[in-house]
Amino acid sequence: MWTVTVIDATWIQRHLAGMASPPDKPTNDELYARAVKDAMNAEESDIMPLVNISKDDENVLWDGDKVLVSFIHKYPDSYPAGAEITLQWGNVWCTSAVEMYRWIQSNDDVTDWTERFHQLLGMPLSKGYNTITAIWVDADLLYRPAFEPDPNKPMQLTLQKNRER
Repeated sequence: MWTVTVIDATWIQRHLAGMASPPDKPTNDELYARAVKDAMNAEESDIMPLVNISKDDENVLWDGDKVLVSFIHKYPDSYPAGAEITLQWGNVWCTSAVEMYRWIQSNDDVTDWTERFHQLLGMPLSKGYNTITAIWVDADLLYRPAFEPDPNKPMQLTLQKNRER
């Protein structure tokens, strides 16, 4: 008796009917390139609320003037637990540690956390990041890479005319 999987049966049927094989599943790099291209034209449904670094935002954990942020990287030995560190490689793309923690808690169906964090944070999987570190940072040092760079202020959905910088 022969057993054929659905994928095999579909391929055989397409082959016998003279139809082209279905396209291969896109690679992570191809999906990333598509996502970057898609992000060039944001629609209102694509825009999500951002965390504001303020005492009023429930996604921000404060310790005096410092806030807890987290970031993904591939240098775990550079950030030893309990040590004071100086960032040596320029700016670090970080997110609220509370926001990340809550996102993890609400997404328990993820099977590949490394891949999913790369996707969530808009990074190609080829970066090879495999470690998440949480650090306390002086809130005044944070900068939002957007047209509203002050992370204490809410983002607007559209660019404001006559805006002073």
